[in-house]
Amino acid sequence: MAVVIIVRRWLCTRWVALVSALCIAATVAAMVVVTSVMDGFRERIHHHIRCLEPDLCMRWRGPVPRDHFARIAAELKGEMVAAGGPLVALAPHLDSVGVVLAESNQTWRMEGVRITGVDFAKERAVVDLDEALFATSAENVGTDLLGGRAVPGLIVGRPLLRGLGLSAETTSATLMTGRISGSGANAHFEPSNQIFDVTGFVDSGRDELDARRVMVSRGALQRLRFGPEGGRTDASSVHARVSDALRGDVPAVARALQRDHAQLEVTTWEDRNRSLVDALAVERRVMGIVLGFIVFFSVALLCGLLLMMVIEKTRDVGVLRSMGLSRSRVVLLFLLYGLVLGAAGSALGCYGGAQVVSHMDQITAWLDNAGIGPFDSSVPYRTREIPAVLDGAQVAFIGVCTLLLCTVAAGLAAWRASRQDPLAALAYE
Repeated sequence: MAVVIIVRRWLCTRWVALVSALCIAATVAAMVVVTSVMDGFRERIHHHIRCLEPDLCMRWRGPVPRDHFARIAAELKGEMVAAGGPLVALAPHLDSVGVVLAESNQTWRMEGVRITGVDFAKERAVVDLDEALFATSAENVGTDLLGGRAVPGLIVGRPLLRGLGLSAETTSATLMTGRISGSGANAHFEPSNQIFDVTGFVDSGRDELDARRVMVSRGALQRLRFGPEGGRTDASSVHARVSDALRGDVPAVARALQRDHAQLEVTTWEDRNRSLVDALAVERRVMGIVLGFIVFFSVALLCGLLLMMVIEKTRDVGVLRSMGLSRSRVVLLFLLYGLVLGAAGSALGCYGGAQVVSHMDQITAWLDNAGIGPFDSSVPYRTREIPAVLDGAQVAFIGVCTLLLCTVAAGLAAWRASRQDPLAALAYE
């Protein structure tokens, strides 16, 4: 009881020690906010990636067969959810490159593009297609933007739509592609082109890809590339969606499929976007290390203040020891004092950081109104919202780690105080 009374008295009189607790609170709050914002940006980028990226992409090893999609579908028949497997749906993709040509305001514009032929219904079952596709005019809303029309529909990336100068009034474009026939000295390119109605645009949030993205029905691309008789292959690759229960561990599903179906090449969405995924992971790790050092220095400040307090309270410790206070009670005295400051700083920091993250949009709006916002008003940002994901387990982990560091700091001060000789402490000036 005496130890508690002394600790309470020191807390009420030693205001300088509370500064260290506030520094700890500030650094913990900063770590919670930054990690939450980093997780928010990572989740948003992952969402943009997976909006049009399937969980798995599969190809037949060796020469691509004519019935590519049918053969892979037959091979994976036992892997579908209906048969107890991990796959929900399959969709064929036919890829090509070409040029899109459009006239706007009596000016012709041409852009090189990457063409993807898809089956609209199958593709919807594999990726969240409707989140990224938008109709160019009201009459196309709610319809199949790729087919079902006298003139096949064409979907282009939003930056490409702007680059071609297309609008609701001028929504036709010529798509040109072709194939290479023969080999060696006899090889030659056979071009083909067709006029399409631009019925929609893609906005996946990845402008660098959308600027060259063109989607058309798979049948139309087959006829455009290989002529009316069809094609040498019905798909360049087959995309698959993993069941929701396993979407958090797609690489494990890919490894299992690769092991059981050696004739297939299986890649995950992370494999196809490895550089971006790795960059996000490294950035988050580095930011955590930097903020960890800041927290460490704040705890070091607490340790320094506690050690200074041990020196200042040398005579008081001598008096207490002479009155019968045991060495263990001296340790408990300084350890409890440091733990109270550390716990208060950690708890206040976690709470403050969580409140900032929860009201991030309001804080950003207030800063914008004050003229000191994070976004330059002259820059046309895609969004003026700061994404943040508040993970309770992560906040608790930051608070517990900080408290452990504070315990170590308080323990050092307590050990120093317990080593003092009572007689020498009484004579200390």
